[in-house]
Amino acid sequence: MWREEDLMVTPETPAGPRRPLDPDAQELLRACVDRLSASGYALHEALQHFERAYLHRALEQTGGNRTAASRLLGIHRNTLLRRLARVAG
Repeated sequence: MWREEDLMVTPETPAGPRRPLDPDAQELLRACVDRLSASGYALHEALQHFERAYLHRALEQTGGNRTAASRLLGIHRNTLLRRLARVAG
């Protein structure tokens, strides 16, 4: 069974508040986790797929502007570039 605290997210910034996902996001997350788990993906594989999709979506939303995407994600631009390089392979 899922607990609300299992679905809490924290921004990368240390002072960021913990906040629960809204109910629709919780349901989508559950469905994704169930599907990946049932397909045999290990946690590290699922996280890589999620991170790649999340980073690319931020770039899509900002028209490919890496500085704007890093602001949207709440991370430093260099961190975005490092993560993009890591998930590209």
